[in-house]
Amino acid sequence: MSDLTRFSTLLYQVMGRLDHLQKSVDSLRRPAAVDKEYLNLEQAASFICRSKKTVYGLVNSGSIPHSKTGKRLVFNRQELKDWIEASRRKTVQEELASAEQEMISRKTPRLTK
Repeated sequence: MSDLTRFSTLLYQVMGRLDHLQKSVDSLRRPAAVDKEYLNLEQAASFICRSKKTVYGLVNSGSIPHSKTGKRLVFNRQELKDWIEASRRKTVQEELASAEQEMISRKTPRLTK
């Protein structure tokens, strides 16, 4: 194999690697699929960390916000965020602070004579 042939082969390999790196960089620059406003079933299941079967069950029971376009289920990202936030449980500290605030607001002021 001549030096010119080896050089051409190496150059071809380097160009292939550069092309691969460029595609990787381009994919990092593009907004991720997670930034989509609407999600399909698989994306919604991934977004709420549940299986597709579980999401189907939530849809069937009317527990999760969704829309249907024809036979396809569509989920609004913000509605899913709001749905998750609405089911958030308070921490012990938050419960104590809430109870303390409620007790303070229930106290009736004493009348001074």
